[in-house]
Amino acid sequence: GGRGVLDRVRRALLALGRTLAMETGMTASDAAEDLEEVLAEACPILEETPACTPSSFHTVGEKMKIELSGHPEGGGVAKGTCLGLPEGYGDDDAHKTVEGLCDALVPVSLTLTSDEYDAAVSDLYARSMIPIRRLLSDLNLEKDEIDEVVMVGGTTRMPRIREMVRAELEVEELNTSIDPDLTVAYGAASVID
Repeated sequence: GGRGVLDRVRRALLALGRTLAMETGMTASDAAEDLEEVLAEACPILEETPACTPSSFHTVGEKMKIELSGHPEGGGVAKGTCLGLPEGYGDDDAHKTVEGLCDALVPVSLTLTSDEYDAAVSDLYARSMIPIRRLLSDLNLEKDEIDEVVMVGGTTRMPRIREMVRAELEVEELNTSIDPDLTVAYGAASVID
């Protein structure tokens, strides 16, 4: 599973980092930074496909989330890939070098369905309406006093969030067509005005 792949990559990178630190007399943190450069040079495949690390899972997951946003009615399936290490990696000395690690990297296919994504973030959906309610309360605004709802960036691209905002504010349409940079400029201009 995904956890095993992450653990194998993490263990291999830690071991290589310790080796690099011992060989060069560097601190562990400096060796870790150098290891990234060494890996980038030794493993050109990492330029196209990232290693299966927590940070790359975040990046791959974000791309998959964006892909699922293209399926507002659900039923979407997003796929991603990272490079992991097979089971048994590191059981011999050949794998204890940067070259050995590079040679052992294998593609790991990741799949996420709309239903899996919704289940994973279900708690966040409910919490995402709290700022809207708080804002209306703090400004003593009623929903019918809102002329337009502009949604820009981040989670506002998620179909389920859009549905929830539309229902919460009892509006028929949301404005999702404004460029995020323009929204900041409009906001700044309205404050100056």
